[in-house]
Amino acid sequence: MFNKTKRLFVAITLVICSGSLKAQKPPITIKDFNSWKSIRNIETTYNGKYCGYTLRPNKGDNLLVYHNLESGSADTIKYVKSWFFAENKHLIYSINISEDSLHTLKLLKKKPDELPKDSLVVIDLETGVATGIGRVKNWQLPKNRNAILVYQQNEIAGFDTMPDSLKPSSAELKKLKGRPVVVLNLKTNEKHQINKVTDFELAANGKLLLYSAEGDSALESHIGVYNIDKNEQNTLKEGKHKLGKMAIDSAGTQVAVTASFAEKKDQAHYELLWWNAKKNETKLLLDSHGLEPKMRISEHFRLRFSHKGSTLQFGIAQQEKQWPKDSTILDEDKPKLDVWSHSDQRLQPEQKVDLKNDEKRSLLALYSFSQGKWQQLQFNYNESISLSNNGDGNYALVYDRQPYLKERTWEYPWVRDVYLFNLSTKKKELIQKKGFTSLSFSPNEKYLVGYDATDSNWHSFNLTRMKWTSLTKGLNVPFYDEDDDHPAQPYPHGNAGFTDDGENLIIYDKYDAWLLDPSAKNEPFRLTNGRNDEIRYRLTKLDWEQNFWPVNEKILVTALNKETKKEAFGYLIIGQGVVEMSQFQYQNVSYAHQSKNKRVLLANRESSTDPTNLYVVKPNFELQQISNANPQKTQYNWYTTELVSWVSADGIPLKGTLYLPENLDKSKQYPMITYFYEQLSDYYNNFPTPAPSRSTISKSFYASNGYIVFVPDIVYKDGLPGRSAFNCIMPGVLKLIENRDYINKNRLALQGQSWGGYQTAYLITQTDLFACSMAGAPVSNMTSAYGGIRWGSGINRAFQYERAQSRIGGTLWEMPQYYLENSPVFMADRVNTPLLIMHNDNDGAVPWYQGIEYFTALRRLNKPVWMLVYNGEEHNLLGYANRVDLSNRMFQFFNYYLKDQPMPSWMNGLPALEKGKTLGY
Repeated sequence: MFNKTKRLFVAITLVICSGSLKAQKPPITIKDFNSWKSIRNIETTYNGKYCGYTLRPNKGDNLLVYHNLESGSADTIKYVKSWFFAENKHLIYSINISEDSLHTLKLLKKKPDELPKDSLVVIDLETGVATGIGRVKNWQLPKNRNAILVYQQNEIAGFDTMPDSLKPSSAELKKLKGRPVVVLNLKTNEKHQINKVTDFELAANGKLLLYSAEGDSALESHIGVYNIDKNEQNTLKEGKHKLGKMAIDSAGTQVAVTASFAEKKDQAHYELLWWNAKKNETKLLLDSHGLEPKMRISEHFRLRFSHKGSTLQFGIAQQEKQWPKDSTILDEDKPKLDVWSHSDQRLQPEQKVDLKNDEKRSLLALYSFSQGKWQQLQFNYNESISLSNNGDGNYALVYDRQPYLKERTWEYPWVRDVYLFNLSTKKKELIQKKGFTSLSFSPNEKYLVGYDATDSNWHSFNLTRMKWTSLTKGLNVPFYDEDDDHPAQPYPHGNAGFTDDGENLIIYDKYDAWLLDPSAKNEPFRLTNGRNDEIRYRLTKLDWEQNFWPVNEKILVTALNKETKKEAFGYLIIGQGVVEMSQFQYQNVSYAHQSKNKRVLLANRESSTDPTNLYVVKPNFELQQISNANPQKTQYNWYTTELVSWVSADGIPLKGTLYLPENLDKSKQYPMITYFYEQLSDYYNNFPTPAPSRSTISKSFYASNGYIVFVPDIVYKDGLPGRSAFNCIMPGVLKLIENRDYINKNRLALQGQSWGGYQTAYLITQTDLFACSMAGAPVSNMTSAYGGIRWGSGINRAFQYERAQSRIGGTLWEMPQYYLENSPVFMADRVNTPLLIMHNDNDGAVPWYQGIEYFTALRRLNKPVWMLVYNGEEHNLLGYANRVDLSNRMFQFFNYYLKDQPMPSWMNGLPALEKGKTLGY
């Protein structure tokens, strides 16, 4: 009896212990971030038999996973850099050593030339036979993924078999840019090699290879084209040259090249060459002699054939001024300065940011092969051009921002005048003044359709009658973003594109899709019916090469319930509306890839608590999971999410997301961090991948580690961005701590970055509710920030305050009180909340001095404040080591104030003398 009782006790103990152990899974650590993977580069074979994807970790080696969807088998390959399917049976990928091995070689001070080069592997998926190709520099497959593979090797031709006495030295090899290019037919295994190639481009259909080759003589150097179908190699032009750009048309029947064959570097001597596969002839289309004086063919403009190959887009540019050189003056004796002038259309900082692009800027010209003529379409560098029918049509739209360049400093949205250019008559007419949205040509070239902000309606423009007609007037439905709370003209919800018969355009309001007849003969037809139930419908394009929506086929449509954030999927038919719909049961499904034969449809699916995985979409929208990107999730204490609601102090209903530890014990109390950035509740089902911080907290990491994270929505009133944030956030926080005893009201914190950083800096001047706060890149003084520069773009910040995110609604001299009242630095004496700032010294969005102003003010007032400045870093951290460092310091900061953990030594200061010698953790 004793033994039985003992055994029973042991059994019960084991059950209790196993349950206890299950409940005590460890939290995620910062070191665990490395292993979390995302799914990238999803692809299928043409017939849909095979699919593959890359698993990319936060840090580490990529994995290629490919599936046989018929058999259900799967294989994984390590260390893959890039990969593609070819034909229906080949998998091609480049591979190198592991990241750890590469790191070791770098520690051994190996030079770049001594590091391993990529290898290429071709797998026959039917037989499993793998073929390796060593030391590959780069490689291409045609867009249609047929049986052609082109690769370029790192070594010169015959290097491996060359006697050591004849092999070039490392220095000589560097000077020789040309390397052999091999064209391999995967069906026949036939190869064709071209030596000393410096640049090459493969036709989208795999029929032509266009290349530039260098040689020891003028005869050896040439621009050539290899006709893969005919196995013929042709020379466009011989001689040493400097290559500009290359292009091949979509049919693989003609090529174009810009190149200079001048002996001396002379921009005036670039030529535009054209080669026709049918006639196998080269023609000089144009050179500087056919242009106006001081103009040249642009070597920087990307050549583009029209869709049908009837026209060629190329660029012309002014010849660079030749400034006299004075060899009698030392560089140190030359003044170095920028001259700012009130007449500058762009401020000097913007000009400096744009300098490299300005040096390469070109004016668009169009060559017509049927007419054998060319014409200039762009006449100033601040124009942009849109061609009808992908360049095969009769019209061009010219968007001219030149008259409003200076106003871009303070006005927003940025506007431009729109001109219609008739390519046949050469007539150019102004058709829209101060427009800020794009216009669309109907496929039949009868109409233009666009949104007009002056009356908030969609209009069509009859290209024959040259007359505008309103298409949505009287519908009593706002087609602009009705939730936009900026003090500026709101943008429309946009258009999905034209139907393939060219008769109708599909546009959106907040909830529904509409069919518009540009002729205005038929009334607008609402394709969906979502407004009454607050369901947002959107059409989903599965084939990105499909320019128009099919009239007689089912079109995939997605629906989001704005109240519950649940999704549904269905089909609609143009003219009929929704014909099939699933239940609202899904969470964040995005359609990722469809095989070309349309038999296989793949989708990504995630939720607020489940990582993204890949699924095969079955009939009736059933999802069959085929990936398991992050199986380690089950090893850790996870979290749950909850959609919460409250009413702002201004009486506005709001929503937010609450992240709770998986092992939440409601008899205990937990600290809560509130993170915010405008409105984020529509992203409720987005999965927050555990990753080192670029600037904000990892919601999954903090919840796993015993924190509650609250993410509230914020709506704004003009002139009151700080008070609006307070009126939205505070009622939400107060409601949570009032109704949930497990939230410790004495252990609350704030965290935000950029605009969220500003609001954090403001909120702690208005309340002492929070035990600590962290602000990334905060604006602290709107009066000094207003006239400053966004150094990343060189643009003055005024427009941001008057019309954009800062939402003041007027100038500093018109509304000085608003700028003062919304600036935390003027209320620094009210701050009693410890603050950690991150503001980096190369921030191109929010000037670094904004963080400095707040830090120095709080420091003088003896307030507890710290500032992390990552050297050379931008607005959000890019360097992985810096991201890990911020994650550590931010976690230690919150743990100190919210969990009574020891203060890390860096919070007592880290002297410059100790920089780089200790981290102070």
